[in-house]
Amino acid sequence: MNAKKLNANDVPVKVVKVKPYPFPAEIFKQEGAPPLKVKILKLTEIGFLLRAEKDQFFKVGQNLSIRFFLPVLQRTISTNVKVIKTYDILDQQISGAMEKRYTVEMHFRALETEHKQWVLDFIAQTEDKKK
Repeated sequence: MNAKKLNANDVPVKVVKVKPYPFPAEIFKQEGAPPLKVKILKLTEIGFLLRAEKDQFFKVGQNLSIRFFLPVLQRTISTNVKVIKTYDILDQQISGAMEKRYTVEMHFRALETEHKQWVLDFIAQTEDKKK
């Protein structure tokens, strides 16, 4: 049996599945400088993991600002973050060449109450139900 989603007027609504990860974000290192384009790989209540380009470097303890758009909730969050860990990973590409990938763990410094609720809603809506 197929269950259909209905809107407030009892009209069937097409449900579109959105792949939650990775999603783009912008890191602001200093005022006036262009933002760094990164991808958030995993979002949690306290922070996230992001993938940085090979020419983007972060130091543990560094304080930065980030802006990202939550793909499922259609909400934008801008907040301050702190670099907690950095990971350098060598990854073998299909061509056989080795490529270095930079993953960075960051924690939110002081997430607004509304933004924190959006993060929790996003996690609840995107978590894997097959556990």
